[in-house]
Amino acid sequence: MGGASSRTKGHQWEREVAILLRPIYPQARRGLSQTRDGSDVPDVDGTPFFVECKKGKRTNPRAALEQAADAAHTKGDPRPPVAICYDDRERPVAMMYLGDWLDLVGAFHRAVGSKAIPDQAFAPVPTTQAVVLLREALRLLEQPEP
Repeated sequence: MGGASSRTKGHQWEREVAILLRPIYPQARRGLSQTRDGSDVPDVDGTPFFVECKKGKRTNPRAALEQAADAAHTKGDPRPPVAICYDDRERPVAMMYLGDWLDLVGAFHRAVGSKAIPDQAFAPVPTTQAVVLLREALRLLEQPEP
């Protein structure tokens, strides 16, 4: 797949990711590729993350995560970077740094009121309940530790 069609494929994936995130972040939308000064903006904006999206035959999630981290750092954007990658005929993956993931999981556990959740608690949860729990976890992440 060549230049223009690859860009179109990538832009479509950014729109799809924004749509997937809207139940949790109603303001999620595809970002602009660059700002007027040429610096990068997230591929999907309106979330508490600096999102970089990649779609192709074989993406490089680590490179995408580093690209998001570099762009966020350059802009002075404090949001944790996340790479959301979709290889052809594979399941999409989301990648973030371990420290950011631990912060998110810790906030999730505080939101559900338990430091230790039994393994069976991770059975499928209705989407609306999962969205409520994730919103509460993210709200807690924004508050300073007591």
